[in-house]
Amino acid sequence: MRILQINKFFYPKGGSETYYFSLCNLLEKHKHDVVHFSMQDNKNENSPYKDYFVSHLNITKPQVNLSSIGQISRLIWSNEAQKKLEQLLTKEKIDIAHLHNIDRHLTPSIIPVLKKHKIPVVMTLHDYKIICPNSLLFANGEICERCKGRKFYSPFPQKCIKQSRSISLIGSFEAYYHLWRKVWKKVDLFISPSQFLKQKMQEFGVSQEKITYLPLFLEGKAKKITKSTSKGYFLYFGRLSPEKGVKTLMEVFSKLPQKTLKIAGSGPQEEELKMIAKDSKNIEFLGFQDKKAIKRLLTGAKGVIISSIWFENAPYTIMEAMWQGKVVLGSRVGGIPELIDDQKSGLLFNPSNIQDLMSKIEFLEKYPAKLVSFGSEAKKRAEALFNEEDHYQRLIQIYQKVSST
Repeated sequence: MRILQINKFFYPKGGSETYYFSLCNLLEKHKHDVVHFSMQDNKNENSPYKDYFVSHLNITKPQVNLSSIGQISRLIWSNEAQKKLEQLLTKEKIDIAHLHNIDRHLTPSIIPVLKKHKIPVVMTLHDYKIICPNSLLFANGEICERCKGRKFYSPFPQKCIKQSRSISLIGSFEAYYHLWRKVWKKVDLFISPSQFLKQKMQEFGVSQEKITYLPLFLEGKAKKITKSTSKGYFLYFGRLSPEKGVKTLMEVFSKLPQKTLKIAGSGPQEEELKMIAKDSKNIEFLGFQDKKAIKRLLTGAKGVIISSIWFENAPYTIMEAMWQGKVVLGSRVGGIPELIDDQKSGLLFNPSNIQDLMSKIEFLEKYPAKLVSFGSEAKKRAEALFNEEDHYQRLIQIYQKVSST
């Protein structure tokens, strides 16, 4: 098959891109032709289709004024993306298109172009964007479902996008505009990496027939673990932002001065968190770490803690830790409980509950053999859940089913 893979970023940025590039590799490994469509960026990987990529758009610090009207329009419906994709489809024969994150930089404007060429379209949902203007179902420090029932006006009073009323208003308009254009109805099938996200989409109005569950995968085979490699520290790795609940971790470890927490990652909350931890000698900030460095940190970690307070989908952080046979302590929220078999392959705690998390850490200290048994079970679970060959077979069945209807 000739498969068009579409994602707004074409360099390793987050979990969406991890899956995107792993999937491209997997499909090529099975002798499929993969065609790329994305956005130009100096950090991009190489692609023979880069001339068709849309021009770079930087919205890390968006401004709303008269001079930005053209950019705002592009964020909602991109004429350039339609034109570039049309040029690509005129030259390349495509059997199926697989969409990933397309909002703002590419926009759903590309979907009608695909349907004009009678190309089946599937879309992996990496967040809640099609039902929530800020993508997270999280606003002002708490889970938020105010937009349920297509109440997309809710972001304006809540200022839930970039803490800006004007930007939130644009997000509301964007959601209503896409609803009016009926673009999401043109997607043949949505793919959800977690049962939780699938259920949440159905609660918000996506029909059961339009969405299916397919867990993510990890490339290759997990290495056999013959002995403990722990150096005694706990590890958090990921984005440093309010929804990740890192403040809870810091409060816990401030009460456990004999235990060490290493924090690998960067994000908008980084400086605030460093200030909070400035007097805590047992909390170490490592900044952004590449894949190789994360693997080394995982090897030495006693366990990994994921303290999210939002509806996580299917975090690669948990998958990668389990893959290396590490016990994971995870918040009982979103898709996390699907990954961790509580008291068997890891431990779940109530989000933001300092005492609950402390008790789980102290449990592992009291029963160190659990680190080995939980870790061993986590590795087995990872090999069963995140197997690349299983993923490939199930995905191809999805492609074939959508192509035949």
